[in-house]
Amino acid sequence: MFVDEAHNARTALSMEVLERFQPRAILELTATPELDDNPSNVLHSVSAAELKADKMIKLPIVLEALSGFKEVMASAIAMRGELDREAALEKSATGEYIRPILLIQAEPHDQDRPDALTVEVIEAALREEHFIPEKEIAVATGKERGLEGVDLNAETCPIKYVITQSALKEGWDCPFAYVLCSVANLRSATAVEQILGRILRMPKAREKTRPALNRAYAFVRSPHFYVAAETLRDQLVKNAGFEKREAREFFVPRQRQDGLNFDAQGKRSVTVTLPEALPVQTLPATARECVTKTDAEQKRVTLTGKPTKAAVEALLAAVEKAESKEILRAAIVELGQHERIMMSPAERGERFEVPQMMLEFGGQVVSPDEAEWLEAGWHLPLPPTVEDLPALDSSAPSESVGIVDVENGKVITRRMPELAKELQLIEVQENWTQTRLVSWLDRNIPHDDIDPDESSAWLDGVISQMQPALPLGRLVRERFELRRKLEARYKELQKAARSREYQRILFGGESQTKVRVGGGFVFAYEPDVYPCRMACPRSREFVKHYYENVGDLDDETNREEFLGAMKIDGLDAVEWWVRNLDRQPVHSFWLQTSTDKFYPDFVCKLKGGKILVVEYKGLDRATTDDTKEKERLGNLWAERSGGKCLFVMVKGPNELSRIAEVAQIASK
Repeated sequence: MFVDEAHNARTALSMEVLERFQPRAILELTATPELDDNPSNVLHSVSAAELKADKMIKLPIVLEALSGFKEVMASAIAMRGELDREAALEKSATGEYIRPILLIQAEPHDQDRPDALTVEVIEAALREEHFIPEKEIAVATGKERGLEGVDLNAETCPIKYVITQSALKEGWDCPFAYVLCSVANLRSATAVEQILGRILRMPKAREKTRPALNRAYAFVRSPHFYVAAETLRDQLVKNAGFEKREAREFFVPRQRQDGLNFDAQGKRSVTVTLPEALPVQTLPATARECVTKTDAEQKRVTLTGKPTKAAVEALLAAVEKAESKEILRAAIVELGQHERIMMSPAERGERFEVPQMMLEFGGQVVSPDEAEWLEAGWHLPLPPTVEDLPALDSSAPSESVGIVDVENGKVITRRMPELAKELQLIEVQENWTQTRLVSWLDRNIPHDDIDPDESSAWLDGVISQMQPALPLGRLVRERFELRRKLEARYKELQKAARSREYQRILFGGESQTKVRVGGGFVFAYEPDVYPCRMACPRSREFVKHYYENVGDLDDETNREEFLGAMKIDGLDAVEWWVRNLDRQPVHSFWLQTSTDKFYPDFVCKLKGGKILVVEYKGLDRATTDDTKEKERLGNLWAERSGGKCLFVMVKGPNELSRIAEVAQIASK
């Protein structure tokens, strides 16, 4: 059973209904798996970093917090207009059509609040104060269905503004939605995170040439950016399935008069403007230490470090207005989330390049992941060998075979295993010949790298040799198992041929192919893209990692690799290093093996400028063929680099000291 939007089916009644279906398995699809009541068993999840790297969501979210609803509306409308101009430039450059849409979240009708900013109020403001044509406005609420039957992606669609309360939740998809404007008081908005998710989707999941079109925009009613950012982050984590670490990095201020900065010691500081001046002189010493700069006239204050609980209480007690307390509290939370002694190399914009292995054929340099060089000239064995002939298993008789009959005026059913045995012996012969069976197998076994005449001859030889021990009728009846086993044999032969060609080209002395490393061909880590699936919980203990967080590393599930990372981070010879992510061909360094890509565990830049690549293998895998091939490949890459690169294969925890030995020698 497949359950979409499974977070909506978590009540006791829902669970009872699912149980009554008695399914063999339930596969849930949701962005927000339940972790408390009736928790979901999460088999696979995709991080926001991965979605951002694949250009599927617009991040970061540019956030502006204003106190008045008219100011919020005006800023959001102006931003949509600016994006309209950016979209026109994008279309002239690439031909892609984008019509930025502004989503406006209104307040519900409230008898106790006659001044509520309802849908009607917002719609009137758009038409009367901002002169928006009626055809460009749509209302989508529980009662009004202004989007039914409307194709928002069509170039002929005039809609640029959608007013809603909380109706645009699951199932509503318009990649043109770029701007969110929430005129509801953010502290009481319960569905803003649902609508915020609507503006995160990247139009056509492709990066735009205009940087402004790669971001989302949110304009909300709130006393300060940090108050709004903290509220939205909490809602995204609680209700939209994002991790705290990811949500922390989502929001950036539209205007940066107030924001995160760095002091002379490299510590982060945060500057905020309050509705009242902060009486610094009345603060106790522990709180006064956190205040590094004040401007009584502008009512601006700069906080640094990580205030203690007592210091926080003193700072909040020093101001009288509730709005001031809220701004200070949010700023302290922001400071605590970001407070670190120094920026990572990626945040500083440091370039991290690794020489890439390339192949030269007749003067043409190609990337080793282009498979043609491995598949050239291999052939299927003709005639087929004994090893090519599959053995068809005699499966057990089905227990589901039986009869339906009438005895003594009653309909009866009876299982008959002996009948199942008889059915197994029946051969399929009608309309089938050996030529037709060979043709069917040839069509259903992928073989793009082999000529059809050759594959047909091989299959015909296999079928001929399997007879008369297995009659044609039996082969036709078992053709699905036959196809599966012949396809597996084909892949075995292909893999063996690729391995022979791989060894000949890279390591064979007679090969005319040149292996090049570097020489202008490099892989570069992107400073702002690191699509890790999960961040190491102890990332803050590492001080030399290229990115702020260490990805896909856990001291519990992969303890030995974690110790290797700690070893690397503590080496004086290492300037910085990165946990190289597996299966990220665009964003990670890799070397091509005979079957797939090899992603070493760690890539280090040494202080002398050389690159050290480290691969860790547990003792249980230290002597496998796969490990041997990767070690030979890594050594070849280092050898052909002209002394610029080094490779270390660490086999078991007792060999971790080899990393320090190689790094120390190379850095001299």
